[in-house]
Amino acid sequence: MAIRLGVSGVGFPVIALSGWCAMPDDVRSRMTGDDDAALRAVIDGAPVRASGDGGSFAAASADDPGECPVVALGHHDGKYFFLSASGEKRVMAVRDMSANGLLSLFAGDSAWLVAHYPAVDRHGNEVDDFSARLVLGYLIRACERAGVYDPDTRLRGRGVWRGVAGGTGRPVVIAHLGDRVCRVDDGVTTWHRSGWREGSAVYPSAPRMEPPNFDAAATADDGRVLLQHLRLWSFSDPADVDLLLGFVAVALLSGYPKWRAHAQIAAEFGAGKSALCELMEALFGPMGVGMNGYSEAGVRQALSDEARIVVLDEAEGDATGAMQQVIGLIRRMSGSTGANISKGSPGGLVQKFTVIGCALMAGINPPPLQPQDRSRILRFDLRKATADPAAAARVEAATAWARSMSGRFRARVLLGAQRFAGAVDAYRAALMAARCDGRQADVLAVALAGRDLLLHDTPPDSDSMDELVASLGARIGAMRADDEEDNDARQCMNHLMTFVPDHWRSGTRATLGDLIAVARGEPGGAGENGKTLRTYGLRLEIEDDGPVLLVANRHGGLRRIFHGTRWAEGGWVGTLRRLGDDVASTDDAWRFAGGVSRATRLPAQYLPDVESYSED
Repeated sequence: MAIRLGVSGVGFPVIALSGWCAMPDDVRSRMTGDDDAALRAVIDGAPVRASGDGGSFAAASADDPGECPVVALGHHDGKYFFLSASGEKRVMAVRDMSANGLLSLFAGDSAWLVAHYPAVDRHGNEVDDFSARLVLGYLIRACERAGVYDPDTRLRGRGVWRGVAGGTGRPVVIAHLGDRVCRVDDGVTTWHRSGWREGSAVYPSAPRMEPPNFDAAATADDGRVLLQHLRLWSFSDPADVDLLLGFVAVALLSGYPKWRAHAQIAAEFGAGKSALCELMEALFGPMGVGMNGYSEAGVRQALSDEARIVVLDEAEGDATGAMQQVIGLIRRMSGSTGANISKGSPGGLVQKFTVIGCALMAGINPPPLQPQDRSRILRFDLRKATADPAAAARVEAATAWARSMSGRFRARVLLGAQRFAGAVDAYRAALMAARCDGRQADVLAVALAGRDLLLHDTPPDSDSMDELVASLGARIGAMRADDEEDNDARQCMNHLMTFVPDHWRSGTRATLGDLIAVARGEPGGAGENGKTLRTYGLRLEIEDDGPVLLVANRHGGLRRIFHGTRWAEGGWVGTLRRLGDDVASTDDAWRFAGGVSRATRLPAQYLPDVESYSED
């Protein structure tokens, strides 16, 4: 027997019963009685089709939301939130969910609606239409079950994402392919249709992507072939090719790693940077988004709520700073949650979206990387290739091979993602032991673990890790030196020392560093140059241990010097104190030209001296 509660043509509820003669006698006797409780017991106890119920909340739970093309996200303030059948986020009030509104929500396809919630005529007979009232009830109950809508609900588009902890204790990897979702836990794949939800993450419908080739995943031998293909290009540091191979694996995992490495290729003219980008795009396949003209907004919109790879050719520095804005976005994409961007909406709700994944930039004159960028972006310098007439043909063949292997390499990294996560922790510990700081260890560890994932089938052992880390000694030393030279405090100090005030000396304009160097030789530091310094909020004092420079915490001259920089409006105070443990605030206020202020005390070791000034 089947029981269905419908709505008659005049709007009254109708109960349609089928299979009456086949009912057991005891059930039939209960149905013929006048006891309403007995009737309810029969209705609640009867098998309920997943296609529809009469409106009871208990029966609604028997509906299989996985069958429905529309995903209920929740409710808030009388509004209901859905992913439409086409994967679009919709916010609807009850008045919007008319028959036409529901048809729009289901992308114009009424097949599911008619099959699961058919309308009936006044005699209880099904008609070829759907009951808008019953569909409305089902959708409201589905939203109630989902709970109050959380603006932090993550809509994860196409790409590779980090899931919840799996059987190994490490997060599973989830590949969203547009029309379906693949969940991989310890090498075991489970497939779901788009619209699948896990925890607070929803994977909506999107254009279909070519799936990874799990039936013929790439092998470690294939990884070694790829490494040989990358050696067709000439790298300044021989160790770079191993790190670039590792970047390939990290990029294919895009949103999965807790910390992502990006790549910047700086190439001489004729070094083959565009050809290398073409090979990378071929290898990335549908995971890659290639561009040779772009802005920060363009990159952001192209990757919004997706976890893929952007390949940016012609990534040149310019006077407008446009590329620095792109690099700023890429920098924010590195962390576990990526770049989280919030915007207001006319309805008063905060709209949030995520930009996550990996980036490969290539240019002849790329912009310099700041310290905060070097801890996220690996730089590779390409030298001009030799004039080998067969080189172009080999590169073309390598690119064709990479294109044919894309699906197989994507399968390999997905199947080994949890092994990769374990290798990252092991390599990070080895790098910290090699005197890397935390950020340097983060970016190198993911690249080395990615290399290991492509070249080996087992976790790395301590001896091989130590050997590989040792081969990076030159790069680690250079990173450490660059960070020491370019840390924020030293950049602030350098800006101060190289500032050119409106002061002339011997017919030329002098920097503040020049004035300080000469003032150190004046009696008490209070000669002509020393007095000039005070007009800019600086005061040179000669103490028993040597000269010290006092930098006012508040002074109009310093505000002008730092105007337009990230140290403006007193930002120089805290920044300069990070120069070293011997830099500190004064207890007392000091007089500078035009006012009195407490100051930051810089010992002699941070100041230009007379000897260096004389040599200039």
